[in-house]
Amino acid sequence: MCARYYLMMLFCLSFTACTTLSKEECLQSDWYGIGQRDGAAGIQGQSRLSNYQQTCEQHNIAFDSAQYLAGVELGLQTYCNKDQGFSLGSSGKAYDGICQNHEEKTFLHGYANGLAQARCRTRQEVDNYEQVLKELRSRSFTVTDAKARKQLEADINDTKSQLLDARNEAAKVDSLYSQYSEYRVVEVAEAGNISDEITEAAFDLGFAVLSEKLGMDECQ
Repeated sequence: MCARYYLMMLFCLSFTACTTLSKEECLQSDWYGIGQRDGAAGIQGQSRLSNYQQTCEQHNIAFDSAQYLAGVELGLQTYCNKDQGFSLGSSGKAYDGICQNHEEKTFLHGYANGLAQARCRTRQEVDNYEQVLKELRSRSFTVTDAKARKQLEADINDTKSQLLDARNEAAKVDSLYSQYSEYRVVEVAEAGNISDEITEAAFDLGFAVLSEKLGMDECQ
């Protein structure tokens, strides 16, 4: 393969932003390798097929979807692990089920741990904006200069907007965590070697019960 083709592959793998193929990639016709690249980046193969096919057809090259999807499956064996799950969860992004045939339980253990971190981070961001807003509002009682008051009002409005965004993000992460927290409960329960009664209680009442029994901070 030419150096330019290698650079294109590395760029797409690093940024996962290449939703289509270059002319060089179509000419190279390494459908299996392209699929492996996408799978290793956690990309659903079916989501790219149409664009890939249309791009290569423009260059009068037939795209081999079977080879591509086979490569995606191999790539997913690399992607579907605990570390990648944690990375996705800590970013607060939703899981699309891509690992359902590839060590999904292990992936979701990491994902739930990542969501726990995202949950604590987003809640802290809400607290921070609320504190800033409180301080700005308290200044409104002492600022008398018209220009300064206008700037203060603008700062208050900006902070309100940022607080709303932070609350929406926190609510989204909370919702995701509620769906997948059982994977965190199971993992911590196994690591802590605690009783079945406590584990069952954790499923009923949430991770806070288990963390209290283990002396853990939920946000660690």
